[in-house]
Amino acid sequence: KINTDRIARLEAMGFEWDPQRAQWNLMYDKLLAFAAENGHCKVPKGYQKDPELANWVRNQRLEFANLQRGRKTRMNQLRLDKLNAIGFKWSTSMPFRVK
Repeated sequence: KINTDRIARLEAMGFEWDPQRAQWNLMYDKLLAFAAENGHCKVPKGYQKDPELANWVRNQRLEFANLQRGRKTRMNQLRLDKLNAIGFKWSTSMPFRVK
């Protein structure tokens, strides 16, 4: 077991205890920046300026679909609420592509 002194030193260095949560929050912040710049959260499929963001947005939709189908998912209520709060669209009738 790790002692409290070591925990304090690790946290002082910026150690991330939950890297998946940190990565999700980083991508969410990128989505917020995209929305501020473009006035919407519809990151185009194949978005060349940030392909990682385009892929992440796609994955959020897939995780939401898994949640709706009762399948294993990483989507939780906090993430769902955060995305809904910024007007995230959970489905797209037609893929929006950048030319």
